[in-house]
Amino acid sequence: MAYETLSNVQVVSLGGINKKTGKKNPTELEGYYIGSEPRPNKFNLAIPKNFYKFQTQAGLVGLYASAGIDQTMKSAVVGRMTKIVATGETLDTGKGNPMKVYEVMQDRTNNIDVDSSWAAPTTDAAEETEESFGEPEAASYAPPSPPPRAATVPSADRQARINAMLKSR
Repeated sequence: MAYETLSNVQVVSLGGINKKTGKKNPTELEGYYIGSEPRPNKFNLAIPKNFYKFQTQAGLVGLYASAGIDQTMKSAVVGRMTKIVATGETLDTGKGNPMKVYEVMQDRTNNIDVDSSWAAPTTDAAEETEESFGEPEAASYAPPSPPPRAATVPSADRQARINAMLKSR
């Protein structure tokens, strides 16, 4: 038997500097929005952190939410081509830590079918004032969730149109 990894999610942070490498993080993410799921939050164990998943040209990419991303992703539609851009701006929340501002755009004409198991509902988390980079520490109160299933594969014709669109950008 030869086993293959089914899902290898690359976790990214938008904007700022990577604390481990010292290099700049990407400022934008573009891909099909597959869904989100709650993950343990090392800053507040009682309130989980949203983890957004995107199918990009480079594969499956995950993004841990900050307050700015959560605010803009509330109206995002699962299955649509989505682009998130870190604007570099901040807003004063009045709580001591400024909130990073993100711009989220979706293409209403570019959609894929997403398996409903991927599109887990997001939890309404309280505003978060700190951003963590990388995987948060596991909390002891929540059992690990089973791995999600992959999105359904589009037809060959639709896949060809998707690849042509991605190459044209």
